[in-house]
Amino acid sequence: MKVKKLMYLVILCFAAWSVAMLQWHLLNEERYKIMVDKDDYEPVETEEFRKLYVGMDWLEEIKVFAEVNSLDAVEVLTYYMLENDFVLQEGKTKLYDIDSYMQKVAKLKESKSEDFESVCKAYAAVFGDIKYFPIPESSTKYPIDINFSDGWGSERYYEDEMHLHEGTDIITNHRRGYVPIVSMTAGVVENVGWLKLGGYRIGIRSENGGYFYYAHLYKYSKKFNVGDTVKAGELIGFMGDSGYGNAEGTVGKFDVHLHLGIYIKTANYEELSVNPYAVLLYLKEKRVLYNMQGEQ
Repeated sequence: MKVKKLMYLVILCFAAWSVAMLQWHLLNEERYKIMVDKDDYEPVETEEFRKLYVGMDWLEEIKVFAEVNSLDAVEVLTYYMLENDFVLQEGKTKLYDIDSYMQKVAKLKESKSEDFESVCKAYAAVFGDIKYFPIPESSTKYPIDINFSDGWGSERYYEDEMHLHEGTDIITNHRRGYVPIVSMTAGVVENVGWLKLGGYRIGIRSENGGYFYYAHLYKYSKKFNVGDTVKAGELIGFMGDSGYGNAEGTVGKFDVHLHLGIYIKTANYEELSVNPYAVLLYLKEKRVLYNMQGEQ
């Protein structure tokens, strides 16, 4: 009799525990749904936006379309990126005629006005002020050989700790101090000096809010101070391999290259990185001419 009572008690406890667990699961499932449904992040804070998957042909077409129709190129880019889930590559729908475009963009603004505004502001920060590729053209007597690829999100290690690469590396076979670097935009120096990872770096804030970060420099072209103004195309330094060391002046931990980073401010982030690769492709042929002689 006692055994039966004990069994009933065990079964009753198990049933109560099962009901409690089911209620807990349902409650958390509902909370999860609320969390998922609640849009705490702007579209610009998603990985889809940050990858900047836009082809150079699209950027050129949008620029021409905007100029011909007296439109804001950044606004046109915003519309097509939103319509195509932030991917504008080969095979995607091409530009509408102006009448269709105006109707569609008006409808999108009405339904997603806040999203449209935040995305437009972010694209202005990235594309609105760029003028020149960061490595200038040189004379045939002093050629500059470089290459770059899309290394966004690749793994990097320092002191056995892994971090994701949040920029694009422009590589050269030349020695440190040979390749000049110019500012891609006009702007104001916001950071300059030594960083453990970035080495000698300089960060320039452009008019539309983009932060352009140049790292691993060999040296600066002159003494820069926070607050100094910089012109687009102005020489800011020379490519090197500084960084990955607490001691200022550490070099030789990796090959000579320029790490370029682009950051924007959003509702939840003071510095949110975006992929510079599309920007560099777009600017690849837009270079200032630089006389290498005397700068060795």
